[in-house]
Amino acid sequence: MDTVYCRNFRSGFCTCPGMLYVLSQTMSGGKSAGLASTLGASFGGIFHVIAAAFGITAILASSAFAFSIVKYIGAAFLIYLGLKMLYSAYKGNKPKAVETVERKENLNLFFYKVF
Repeated sequence: MDTVYCRNFRSGFCTCPGMLYVLSQTMSGGKSAGLASTLGASFGGIFHVIAAAFGITAILASSAFAFSIVKYIGAAFLIYLGLKMLYSAYKGNKPKAVETVERKENLNLFFYKVF
């Protein structure tokens, strides 16, 4: 019985990247930014469930070619984001995390970042 309590207690402190994103956006942008981030993460999860219901997840799991295409598109997107960040640093722009939050961000931006 003790292991069940320990497991449940430990799982309460496990964070996933989505939770960390919502936490960081709430701390930097306030309650409205956190709420928009939470809604975006929720709709992203719903999209994944709908994709699984229509069998898209099964297609990706069974077809190595389809999975490779999705994998390489994701890798290309991450490379694009990295190059964009390097270019921004080269031009002398501060990253958004370093800048002080002086203006209200568009709530749609918080929603679509995590979706």
